Amino acid sequence: MSYIKKFYIGIFFLLILLSIKVIYAQSVGSVNNYQNQINQDNNEINQLQSQESSLNSTLNSEISDKNTILSKLSLIDNNIYTYKVNIGKIQSLINNLSSINSNNKQELAYDEKLRNNIEDQIYMNSQTNPIYLFLSNRNFNKVLVNVYLNLDEFSAYKGKLLSLSQKITQIQKDINSQKIDQNNLILEENSLKGVQSSLYTTLVDSYNNIYNTNNSISSLGSKIASLQQDVQKLNNLVYLAQIKAQQSVNSSSLTETNNPQSSCNNGECSFQFTSYGYGNYIGMSQYGMLGMAQQGFNYQDIINHFYSNTTLATIANIDNKTVNVSGYGNMSFQNYLAGIGEIPNSWPQESIDAQVVISRTYALYYMDNCKCNNIPATGPTFQVYDGGTGKMQNVIATENQVIEYNGSPIDAFFSSSDGGYEENIGTIECVLWGNCNPTLYQNEYPYLTANQDPYDTASIDPNFEYSNPAMNSTQLINIVNTAQALCANVSNCYLFNNNDGTSAFDNAYTTDNNNTNDNNSTNDTFVNIDNYLKSDGITPINSITNFSISTMGNMPYQITVQTLHHTLTINSGVFWLAFYLVSPNYSNHTDVLVGFRYSVNIQ
Repeated sequence: MSYIKKFYIGIFFLLILLSIKVIYAQSVGSVNNYQNQINQDNNEINQLQSQESSLNSTLNSEISDKNTILSKLSLIDNNIYTYKVNIGKIQSLINNLSSINSNNKQELAYDEKLRNNIEDQIYMNSQTNPIYLFLSNRNFNKVLVNVYLNLDEFSAYKGKLLSLSQKITQIQKDINSQKIDQNNLILEENSLKGVQSSLYTTLVDSYNNIYNTNNSISSLGSKIASLQQDVQKLNNLVYLAQIKAQQSVNSSSLTETNNPQSSCNNGECSFQFTSYGYGNYIGMSQYGMLGMAQQGFNYQDIINHFYSNTTLATIANIDNKTVNVSGYGNMSFQNYLAGIGEIPNSWPQESIDAQVVISRTYALYYMDNCKCNNIPATGPTFQVYDGGTGKMQNVIATENQVIEYNGSPIDAFFSSSDGGYEENIGTIECVLWGNCNPTLYQNEYPYLTANQDPYDTASIDPNFEYSNPAMNSTQLINIVNTAQALCANVSNCYLFNNNDGTSAFDNAYTTDNNNTNDNNSTNDTFVNIDNYLKSDGITPINSITNFSISTMGNMPYQITVQTLHHTLTINSGVFWLAFYLVSPNYSNHTDVLVGFRYSVNIQ
């Protein structure tokens, strides 16, 4: 070997080593950045948890004070009740004494009037009998009266006067005594009322303290809940950073890898297919978005997770732009976004905010590229418009906001779910459309990259992992032969781009002799599939000895079927379409593969 060749070979290997070193350095740098972010978030989490601990201590103290006040309130209430009962008893006694005094005073007035009448009678009689002169004198000595008034005619007067005098004297004593008792009771009543009034003041103060304490407890509870939510968000960010750091360590270019092959060993096999997620697996997963919103992420966090290296920007007055929606006519962009159907209005507000921003960006990108104001109301490649104003508050909350990359609105792909993993757009283009140029698509759509989606989970996503009923070899053979019918060149056949310019759907229709315009062809399209294949020079298979799925990224890329005589290779998208068309229960789709990502278990 010449020195020149050795020199160039050495240069070649040196460049390879330098490339490896640069890639490694970039990977290490990326990992270090994620690790620094993790450390920073963990420090903030510790600070928030310290604040939370302090607030919890204050909260416990407030609750203890509240319980003490409540205990005092109970005692005060009991005392007030006791005083109220005693005051009632005293008031009853006072009323009784007042009634007795009133009766005594009436009797006293009557007796005094009677005595006055007798004295007046004596005085009048004194005009004719001198003896009455003595009797008429009220200061007359009672002894003399007893001596001189023994006459029968004076006996009645004497008895009445003595009896009335004694009774009047006693009544006056009773009245005076009762007045003293009544005054004492009034004093006691006033004293009890004073104590009761003081207790009422204390009671009011205690209730005010309870009110203030409840407000303080409520405020502390809100602060603690807010801190806990912040901690949860940071924990979520740490989790995502850890995933992305691991992805940086494990990152590699798109390569084709084979799943372990399963053999039927020339016998009857059972094939259990499982699909994951539902949609295009690019960009935002709506169920992943729902999971993030339920975990406390805001709509900016959601957008940043699903669209790498993008920014939120505001385009002035974009929501006032007039657009024409197919079947609905002209309306403002704001009203169009308020009527987007895509997700329920009952979902968390942050998820609806994210959907509105993504829908605004998606429609704007479409109009920028078509140079028009016309928007489809629905379609396989466009978002659904239902009408109404159900999302208006979210449109106003995110007014004029769009997602941009390098200053331009992005093509904001989204779909129902990704089954836990977003795909690189280059993988999807290669697997489904046959355009295997990963670098081209990575450069054109640098924000649509492969990424873990831990928030699209089985607990919320009905299509996270969907297993079909197991099928036998005969059913699978029918699907494989149908796939052959969809593509004449089975070694290089893709779902929408055949070498002859036709699509797999076109070939499916041409085999339907009864109806060339429908897609529901279970009963008539593939009845004579064997004859159709033979007429096209293709040998239908009648056995399966081995079945395997090759993957690219996380997507099935190519199906390999071994028979007793030869090996077939079928594009995964074509196999999916064949599965869809000839599934035993096509009408209700219970046996179809829901999503394009799928695996098989063979027994």
